[in-house]
Amino acid sequence: MPTLLKLSSRRGLRSQFAGPLMQKAIEDEHRKLAKVVQMEFEKVVANWSTGTKGSKPKFRTRVFSANPKRSSVSIYVDGTEHQKGIWKMLDTEGREAGIIFAGKGGVATEQEPIKGKFGPYQTGKLMRFRQNYAPKTQPVAQFGGSGRRSGAWNRAKIVHHPGIEPRKFSETIMDDMFRKEFRLASRRGYRKAFNAITRGAKI
Repeated sequence: MPTLLKLSSRRGLRSQFAGPLMQKAIEDEHRKLAKVVQMEFEKVVANWSTGTKGSKPKFRTRVFSANPKRSSVSIYVDGTEHQKGIWKMLDTEGREAGIIFAGKGGVATEQEPIKGKFGPYQTGKLMRFRQNYAPKTQPVAQFGGSGRRSGAWNRAKIVHHPGIEPRKFSETIMDDMFRKEFRLASRRGYRKAFNAITRGAKI
């Protein structure tokens, strides 16, 4: 699964504090943070289409602690190849004007116009489409739009995709909260363990 975010912490601890109690306290705080960050990603795709043919991916978390002095939190995107491809394109890559999806995972290939064919919104070889479209997402990291078409109906045999700017969801979540909250979660874990070790407090 592609990693969206990953942060690691390293601390110089005195030997009497670098034990299982410290490790557990840090892991507990990092697991709480991982759930909060996962929910931030899930908010982005809350109104995306679901199912194996839909575009809505899932997100997984992993908290790893090799020892009390080193721990990390990772966020992964999961789902079908198509869903992961859509997320990658919207999140980081974007799409040049004129590019259409081709192949597995919505991989963008050479520039190619969109041509009319028989379908639910098409009349013969003339495509029929609405003039306006309100996307569900916009740069930078805006989401929750209607994804609705409106305006007058147009017809054309060939159109060129206007392109898509990368939304930078992962980058925004990393900068706005993950980096800061990770440091605070690490500090809370160290503080709880320190108080348990030195004062007999409960974690």
